[in-house]
Amino acid sequence: MKLRTVAVSLLALVLAGCSEEADIRAAIDNHLRSQGSLCFFELKPKPDDPNLYSLPRLGVNAITPRTDVAALVAAGLVEIKRIEWEWMINYELFALTEEGKKYFRKGGDMFHPDQLCAGTKVLDTVENYTTPADVGGMKASRVSYRYKYDGLPQWAKLPAVMEAFPEFNERAEEIVFVVQTNKGWMVQR
Repeated sequence: MKLRTVAVSLLALVLAGCSEEADIRAAIDNHLRSQGSLCFFELKPKPDDPNLYSLPRLGVNAITPRTDVAALVAAGLVEIKRIEWEWMINYELFALTEEGKKYFRKGGDMFHPDQLCAGTKVLDTVENYTTPADVGGMKASRVSYRYKYDGLPQWAKLPAVMEAFPEFNERAEEIVFVVQTNKGWMVQR
């Protein structure tokens, strides 16, 4: 009888631990998804034509084409309209294609510019977490995890795009604290 009670108690502890880890995973995944799409390219509209965007070419004489814009051209997101020379700098003027407009996010001001965005962060693996403990009157745990990007379009897997925007291939590790609330585990911000 005692053996059965011990076995049931151990099983309950194991299941509680599994449930806790699953709840922590869900909290982190919700936190990552709430961050929205990965915005990977800032667009600077031309003041006299809001349908055209401009970026200076690179190099000493500003004649070297930009690899990021070339990657976007290869992906079919933008098309180069012309090169302009202004104040001794060459500018690439480009417009969004119909495909590029699908990933366009309108900005509001100089702190929130127009951008191209795609994919969302999702939890890849939980590397480790501390045993939840009482901290300041609440249960908390330190969690180390890796994320990846989900929902990336096919063009994001092109070699030129992956080279110009390595964040698409990123599996970064982050550390957060999660706290248990009356609504379950949540990432502390």
